[in-house]
Order: sequence, then C-alpha cells, then structure tokens
Amino acid sequence: MERGVLVTIATRLQPGRSSRALCTVGLKILNAKGTKTMLAIIGDSVMWGQGLLPSRKLCGRLPLLLATTHPGLTAKLYAHSGAVIGVDAPPGVADPSGEVPVADPTILAQAAQLAGHADPVTAVILNGGINDVNIRVIVNPFTSRADLAALIERYCYEHMVVLLDAVRAAVPGEDIPILVVGYYPILSHDSSLARYPGLLSSYALDTVEPFSSLSSEAKEKRWLGSVGNCLTFWHESDASLARAVETFNRRSGNNRAQFVKLPFSDRNAVFASEPWLWGVDATLNPEDEVVLDRRAACRVAGSVVGHGPVASFTCERASVGHPNVAGAEIMAKRIASVL
Repeated sequence: MERGVLVTIATRLQPGRSSRALCTVGLKILNAKGTKTMLAIIGDSVMWGQGLLPSRKLCGRLPLLLATTHPGLTAKLYAHSGAVIGVDAPPGVADPSGEVPVADPTILAQAAQLAGHADPVTAVILNGGINDVNIRVIVNPFTSRADLAALIERYCYEHMVVLLDAVRAAVPGEDIPILVVGYYPILSHDSSLARYPGLLSSYALDTVEPFSSLSSEAKEKRWLGSVGNCLTFWHESDASLARAVETFNRRSGNNRAQFVKLPFSDRNAVFASEPWLWGVDATLNPEDEVVLDRRAACRVAGSVVGHGPVASFTCERASVGHPNVAGAEIMAKRIASVL
C-alpha cells in the first residue's frame, strides 16, 4: 500500500458499533516497510470526541495533522463517554457505541489493554478525572468550593498518578511520551445567563425547583454559583493534573509525561461569545453532529441497563459541554504541536 492511501473514513456513528472500530477513521499512513506505529488515545468523552463525526475526532485528525512529521502513524481509540479513572469503581455495564455515558471500561482498564499491542505505541494521549468528580457536581450551584476542591485533589491528582503508573506498566518504554490533556471552562462569566437554564436542564439539575420560578436575584445567584464551580474545576483540575505529571516524572526519574494545557478561555465556554463547546438551543435540542445516532444508542442502552426518563433525557444531550467542531480542531492542533 502506498503512503497516504485513504483506507476508510467513517461518517456516522452506528448504535452498537464498537468505539475501537472508529479508529480506522482518517488516513492510515504506512511507511516504506508497510509497518505502522500506534497513537493510543485513552480517557473520557473529551478524548472520545462526544458529538463529533468520526473524521473530526482526535483519532481521525491527529494522523492527518502529524502525517508529515510522523509517517506510519495510526490512532487507536479506547476512550469513551462517561469513563472514570476507576480506582474505586465497582464493575459496571459497558456501552459499545461510545456516545452513551457509562463508566466502563474505566480508564485504568483502557490502559491495561495497551500492554502487548501488535503495533508499536508511539505515544499515549489521555485525560481523566471529570467523571470521577461528576459533571453534575461541578455544574450544581449548591456544591461548595471546599467539597469540589477535595474531589479534584482526589481524582485529578491522586488517582491520576495511579493511572500514569498503570500506563507506564502497560507501555514501559521511557522514550514513549505520555500526554495528559487538561480541561476547559464549561461555564464562565462570559456565558449567557438567559441560556443558563438550558444547561441545568441538560444535566437534570432543575427537577426539584424550576429555574423559571425563581426571582431575578435568585437566578443570578445560582448562575454565579455554577460559573464559580466551573471555573474552579477548570483551574484546579489543570493544576492538579500538572502536579500529577510532576509527581509521576519525579518518581520515574525522567520527563516522559507532559501536561497539555488547552488554549481555551472564558470566551469559549458554553453559551459564551465564541463557544468552542456544544450547547443546546432554545428548545433544548442538542447542537452536535450525531444527535440522532446518539438518541438511538441511548435508547438501546436504556433497555439494557434500565435508564429512567431522566437518564434518557440527559443521555440524549450528553454532548453539552464538550468541544464542538471548532473546539475539537483547536484541541487536536494543540496536541499535535506537542507531539
């Protein structure tokens, strides 16, 4: 096969299709000997590319962005929506579509799958921690900063160190980089207060007391509470993940791991002036590219694991708060620049 031959580009997510099958997206560029090296992507829905067509996901974009400098590179995607790092997670039910937010396979389990892979691993790209903390805890305006800080310390620092150790055990080469990708502001002060109820509804956080029934003062107070928690998570999770990388490198005696800070700003939050994240429209319809496919996958998953009406509603809007087409491209180029 000649270098640069297009093997396949998937354009739609198919309910029940394995997330690993989508790793054939983009160009599989073979070197002169016909061998290929593998870029392993593990983590949660951000690494998976929630709401994106397969060709726009990291596993589709990175081989193309790196084709000149890294000929022979292909990407294998283990990440999926809802994945937790999983240090203390009990066994659960996996979803083959990748779009349905479920905890399994955990990111630790994903890391274990890297051991003994037939294709040489060139680099490991990963993230993790937000689902362990829980997105609903982060967006909830009643979550205290102290409680949130404690969760971030536990999951984005302590458990990330455990995950990095697991990656080292699975892929022991000291010259194989491990990139730990940070997060971004889900909400910011630049986000629209008028559209904020759509985010609460998407995460089923308005079921006890509808936002519309509150006074103007109470509405602003809750909005500020959610914004404050989202900004706290963004800054403190990035700091904790960077510190986990420093701890891992110090213990390993090298600088194999690197923290990758994403170039998002307050302007790029949900409902902000230049959003790089998916939101919902005025009637709570998701904005992403695979709405119908995810809806079908959510319904299949609901019949298997018994999701109730609220879980089905949030599942169908699982893209909210994830990088949209513009944000995903920014993230892919940032990662590619490090590699």
